[in-house]
Amino acid sequence: MELPEIVRRNAGHLAEALIWCLYFLLLRIAYSGSVDGEGAWVRAGVSAGMQAILFYFNMFYLFPRLLEKRKTYRYLFYLFIGASLAIVVMSFSDKAFSVRGEHGELQAPVNRIINFFSKESGEEHHSSEHGELFFNLFLVAVTLTISVVVSALKQARAQRILQERTEKERLESEMKFLRSQVNPHFLFNALNNIYSLTVVGEKNAPYALLKLSEMLRYMLYECKNEKVLLSSELAYIRNYIELQQLKTEEPQDIRFYEKNEIEDDMIAPMLFVPFIENCFKHSGVEKRNGAWVSISLSNNSERLEFVAENSLPKKNYTKDKVGGIGHENVRRRLELLYPKNHKLSIENRGEVFRVCLRIKKI
Repeated sequence: MELPEIVRRNAGHLAEALIWCLYFLLLRIAYSGSVDGEGAWVRAGVSAGMQAILFYFNMFYLFPRLLEKRKTYRYLFYLFIGASLAIVVMSFSDKAFSVRGEHGELQAPVNRIINFFSKESGEEHHSSEHGELFFNLFLVAVTLTISVVVSALKQARAQRILQERTEKERLESEMKFLRSQVNPHFLFNALNNIYSLTVVGEKNAPYALLKLSEMLRYMLYECKNEKVLLSSELAYIRNYIELQQLKTEEPQDIRFYEKNEIEDDMIAPMLFVPFIENCFKHSGVEKRNGAWVSISLSNNSERLEFVAENSLPKKNYTKDKVGGIGHENVRRRLELLYPKNHKLSIENRGEVFRVCLRIKKI
């Protein structure tokens, strides 16, 4: 049976109220040895009430307004004043409801107050008086200690939550920025591809536009989520490769192997695209004889492995031209999305450029 919503929202406050009620009953039992009847209830109520006031006065006013702002001396001064007032009120209550008559009967509150100020008290009365005073000092000291500890823990928790929220917002902002860098780059390349199709032959342009619309739909409606279906990402890659194939009349040496054993597996969107774009950009597969691109992806319950390889021209090649911002973008996204659960290796083998990404399943 589910608890009512109002109970769930105020569970912490209800727990505090229950603790104070139990504490009040314990005080009632403690005072019952020296006071009979309603006197024990009154003393317990006054004691618990003053301690509660001191507890929350420190937690909600003194601690956040003074101690958190490093106003230590002022904090200690007000804490001393508050504790002294609480002890005075509690001691006054003790004397008013603990003095007995000559025959052991409880006296009326007015008579107890008169006896409290009279000079007929004996040594036993003073001994009892000192014991009650030290007991009140002990209760107030424990109350303040718990209040300071709870306040410090609440402050630390609030700071931790604020830091986590700030860090989360920063990471989300950075992720949006990194993903926004991928989308315009893809659109620019895709439009260039379709423009090339119109130059080569208009018969392929409508099919290319259809593929482009599918890819844009995926980017606009699915890529806004933190994770997408791996099968959807693979469909996007297939469409991208088909657009590249349509750029030339002659078939290009483009190989794509996929083995996805888990159809409903999720992955960060557009994670492999910069590597694939890099393959086509630097291999010159649509222009150069003998150029090739090889892409493979395998996924099982233990890990996902993506490998992208492409040939490199023997002339006019420098290492700085390969990779660049796209690779750094992916590196940073991997650090944010799969910390300590991925391994990315990028190798330049002279005539072959190879990227291997392994993501370990958590």
